[in-house]
Amino acid sequence: MITTGYPKKQKNINLRKVKNVLGIDTETIMDLQNAMPFDIGYVVYNNKEDKIEKQGTFLTRKFVNNKYIMLSSWSANKYERHYKPLLNTKVKDVKVESVEKIAKEFAKIIKKYNIKYMFAHNGQFDYQALKRLFEDVGVENPFENLDIIDTMMLSYKTITTTKEYENFCKENRNITKKVDKKVVSRFITDSNRVRQTAESIFAFIDKNIDFEENHTGLEDIKIELEIFKYCKSKKAIFPINTQPTWRDFAKLED
Repeated sequence: MITTGYPKKQKNINLRKVKNVLGIDTETIMDLQNAMPFDIGYVVYNNKEDKIEKQGTFLTRKFVNNKYIMLSSWSANKYERHYKPLLNTKVKDVKVESVEKIAKEFAKIIKKYNIKYMFAHNGQFDYQALKRLFEDVGVENPFENLDIIDTMMLSYKTITTTKEYENFCKENRNITKKVDKKVVSRFITDSNRVRQTAESIFAFIDKNIDFEENHTGLEDIKIELEIFKYCKSKKAIFPINTQPTWRDFAKLED
């Protein structure tokens, strides 16, 4: 298990007793070690009443206004058809803002809804990317005092270590996709382990082997919200501020 990179120490919580949680998904520029978000999708989820209180997207102005930065990002193929049109039109729940303004807006959201927990899939990555973004311009990180509920960890406790999920992945191992020009299985890793991605886990939950993530912040965090809700329905107590690694999964037997 990984506990480094999270803002707080690992502990257990009863997920069903938490009221409002803030879901975050980021799309980033640069390599994994230096990644910073240009697209931050979020939902404020009322866990008691099972409803979304607020949702939206913040696009980081200094990145999305720079065509050359965007075309070198993971989302280069989406720049012309998705992100560029957002810069010239007013779209509900989408704001193009400075890093300073984004920090202030999230601070207001966290205070208004009394947020104590943030959820994300592979939350360590999102948290560190956001931390770099705010540190880069010297503004306070609004997420610094939040505990992180990692849906990868929730899934580990309820889905990805089950025989049912293993069989699902093995049965569909020949379904492929292209990643960095390489054809890979959508459900089995190169090291012959089940995948822990939000895409493969949601495909299992939804029983839809053709499901593909949109890879835009808001759409992806809605998928992660469904994973959060599914896991909560199966189990109450979960460890937070931690996540499994590939080493926690045994190789599959043929």
